[in-house]
Amino acid sequence: MVHAQPNWREVVQPAFLRLIEEANDSIAKRKTEANIVRGKMNEIITEKKLDRIFIAGENDKYMAEGMHRFFTSAPGPVQGHYERDKRIVELENLHVDLYYSDQALFRWQEMLKKIRAHPDMGIHSRWARDWNALPVGSRPNSLEECRKWVTDKLVCDVTTTTTVSLIPPQTPTVGSFDPAFTKGVLPVAPASYQAPKLTFPIPTEMIVASYPMNGQFAFHRSESIPGVGYVAFAKTVQEQFYQVQEKNVLKARWTSAKGAVVYTLAEFRFQNGNVFFNFPKALEPDMVYRLELVALPATNRPETPSVDDCWRMFRGKPVAETTISDLPVPGEIKITELFFRSGKYAIFEKPKTMAGVVDWTSGSIQFRTDEPLDEIEMYGFGKVPPLVTFALQTAPFYQVLDALKSKSVVYYLTVPRVEPLENVPADQLVAAELDHTLDAPFIRKVALGNADSYIHLPDSPQKDIALRGNYILPLLQNARVKDSLVTAQPVPFITSEHFKKKKSMPFPPTKCTLYIGELQQLVAAAAIQQEQLRRRVRERAQFFYELEKRRALREGKPFTATLEAFMQQEQENLPAEVKTILETAFPDVFKKEFTVLISRRFPGTDQYSASLSLQPEVKQ
Repeated sequence: MVHAQPNWREVVQPAFLRLIEEANDSIAKRKTEANIVRGKMNEIITEKKLDRIFIAGENDKYMAEGMHRFFTSAPGPVQGHYERDKRIVELENLHVDLYYSDQALFRWQEMLKKIRAHPDMGIHSRWARDWNALPVGSRPNSLEECRKWVTDKLVCDVTTTTTVSLIPPQTPTVGSFDPAFTKGVLPVAPASYQAPKLTFPIPTEMIVASYPMNGQFAFHRSESIPGVGYVAFAKTVQEQFYQVQEKNVLKARWTSAKGAVVYTLAEFRFQNGNVFFNFPKALEPDMVYRLELVALPATNRPETPSVDDCWRMFRGKPVAETTISDLPVPGEIKITELFFRSGKYAIFEKPKTMAGVVDWTSGSIQFRTDEPLDEIEMYGFGKVPPLVTFALQTAPFYQVLDALKSKSVVYYLTVPRVEPLENVPADQLVAAELDHTLDAPFIRKVALGNADSYIHLPDSPQKDIALRGNYILPLLQNARVKDSLVTAQPVPFITSEHFKKKKSMPFPPTKCTLYIGELQQLVAAAAIQQEQLRRRVRERAQFFYELEKRRALREGKPFTATLEAFMQQEQENLPAEVKTILETAFPDVFKKEFTVLISRRFPGTDQYSASLSLQPEVKQ
């Protein structure tokens, strides 16, 4: 045991060597990692016969060691689903990996230089002075404790007293993302409106839109492409927020159910009356979070980083903007709070969890997942429409959909007006026989008719439209047809009660049935029209057959035509759109190309956060 000053020669040099050894190991690891990435890139460049200079630049400067210095900003990985060569996409993502690996390599090299250049490696007076300044009861005693104490102080020296980042320091700010909210979401106060005195905290009922959403079951950090979230309130609070922000520092406080706390910058933007804030670098998956907007006293600034934070900075891991252990912070004003659960799947991984089997008869996709969409995402809330919508994205669908909307189909169902001929003597003319246009080309060959000016159809009917002859025009809305999701196990709305349980919140795999509104609508409309058009073909063929037979009887001429011949003639003269509907075999025509586009919007806006493709299996 060491009761007096330790032998600093036995303490300091081993402490420095520990950091030097870790830095050297990390440098070697990064060099190996970068070489592996370069090897994979070279394979793809050779395989695809790409222009090497275009990819790597002169003398391979965009791939060689130090390549990150030639980029003005960090590149981002390819996101989203596009019909692109997978090897080219892989090459682009490998280039991104190489950038960050190269940047980390040079960071470690610079860190190693700072350790070796530290003035107290050979001069021990500083360690003796600092050791003496410690309270007797908190001084490290054993040789190993002394070495750890020096190592910890050295780590904080090289990560806080000197700049180790390769990126020039900048004043932290909230990201510039500022979405345009959908009309009607945010309140518009008249000029004479006087905002009531605001009391804090503002209840969640006063939040009309937020990102993440209050109660959201599976929010993932990757959803926020701009790295910025927001809270939009139900009424004007600008004056009160101005007073709060003027005297305090606005922060977003992210507290996990396990008690981990992270602060990020926040600000109140007076042009739209909403609070915006940065997201943390990462969120723990399957974890319930409480997100608080707080106004901290301006004097409450981050203190010297903890030893744990120093080690995280040394190893290049993210550190919270501030680490304040006492909650609530003395003098803070809590503006509002909301709760959500952090999901385990990145937004671009989500389609894989929904890749089940399509049941064409019900217009649904059946799948199992441990992270289904929740009610807020599917149905929205208040003035906020659904966050996620689904649309068919397959060429055959577009052809059938255009045919179903065609006026030519309506024209065929109603021209000419078919009347009963049973029990009417042949010498007695019926209304159709008195019509001088009965033999007009556009009557017998409907495709020649002027369908566009025949009838006015609403762009988005809210119900089936009755047509003469006991036919209907089935409902076929154009935009945002309602989708629905049924889960075998209810998906919870996250509240403070889930947060109070202080544990992670995994969700067991459960059976889900996603009913795609557009698919259901198309299935129903196509089935109705196919049945109606088949009936109409038979009806028109029978009608013209009977008319010609009556005419032959009146004129005393032989009649040798057959109903089958009139049916054949009718089939040959069908409008193209009618043929498309009748010849469409569900679901065979869609099996190879069945694709669903998943659109995800920022809550309360019409701006997309992602568009994803889902290609489930079509049920036989």
